[in-house]
Amino acid sequence: MTAEMLDFGLGETADMLRDTTTLFTRLHKGADKTAPVIGAGVLSLGVPDLTKMVSTMKVLNASTPAEQLQGMTTFGRFFMGNLWDTYGPKKAS
Repeated sequence: MTAEMLDFGLGETADMLRDTTTLFTRLHKGADKTAPVIGAGVLSLGVPDLTKMVSTMKVLNASTPAEQLQGMTTFGRFFMGNLWDTYGPKKAS
């Protein structure tokens, strides 16, 4: 089976929280998305779910607290940078 994440071109909307906590999916019976669809759905997280999920994040293979902090910082910058690129003010052309 193959799971497919669908991209609906989000970012045009001002609802960043909804866009970043909703995943539209299809499950295919086969090795890729050309196989028949055997299931589909929408997975969504509420604020309490998101808060709980973030609190369980761990940095793998970090030997020290400093390495753990660096890993979380790297992820945070990556995630927030993508949000800024998508939802931040756009430069005039």
